[in-house]
Amino acid sequence: MSQHRNDKRNIRYRQFAGGYAQVLGTLFRALLEGYRQDHFRRNEIRVFAARLEQSALHEKSNVSLYRIVNCNSQRKGNRRLSEGEIQTAVETLDRLLPELQAPFDLEQARAEREPQLKPVARKVLRHIARGGATTVEALLCFAYFLRRIPQVKSMQRLLPNEYYARFRYAEFEAWTGVHRATQLGRHRDPEIQRIAARAAQMLDEATCQAA
Repeated sequence: MSQHRNDKRNIRYRQFAGGYAQVLGTLFRALLEGYRQDHFRRNEIRVFAARLEQSALHEKSNVSLYRIVNCNSQRKGNRRLSEGEIQTAVETLDRLLPELQAPFDLEQARAEREPQLKPVARKVLRHIARGGATTVEALLCFAYFLRRIPQVKSMQRLLPNEYYARFRYAEFEAWTGVHRATQLGRHRDPEIQRIAARAAQMLDEATCQAA
C-alpha cells in the first residue's frame, strides 16, 4: 500500500473522497483493448473493478470479491453475480490481461518511459463492481482515470466542475470500439444524456477538483 494513500496531508489524498486504489496505466489499456476485441463484457468489467477495490483494502482484510460485487445487490438494477460467474470472470481476466498488456508495456519500454501507477477513486470502483454503472459508463470512468491530469499542489483556480482529462471521443472509440453515438457526452438522445449525467455525478462525488 502506498505510504501516501492514507496521508491526509498529501495532495493526492485530498483529491479523492473515500480513498483511492492504484493500477498500472498499461493494465487499463489492456482492459479497454480486451473490451474492444469482445473478450471482456460486463461481468469482467465489474470483477476487474472489484479486484482493484480489494487491492486497496487493509492487508489483513478478509473481504471477498463476492462480498464486494454483491454488496447492495438488493437495489434495483444491481444484478447479483454468483460465485461461479465471479470465478469465470477472474479466470478470463487472468488468462487474457497479461497477453493484452504486454504490447503496451513494450511500447512504454521502447519510449523509455517509467511505468505509471494511476490513482482510481475507490468510490467509483465500488459503484462499478456492484453493477451500478453501465458498461460504457465504467469504461469511460476507466479512460478518465487513465488520462486524468493530477494536481501537484492546491490550485484554487481549478473549476469545480472540470475533470481535466486528456482524451477525445475519437480516442475512446479507438480504445474500446464504442461508437461515438453511444458514448457519454453531448447527445440529443435523452437516454445518452441520462447516462452522461449519472457518470458526471459519480465522478464529481468521488473526486475533489478544487482543493
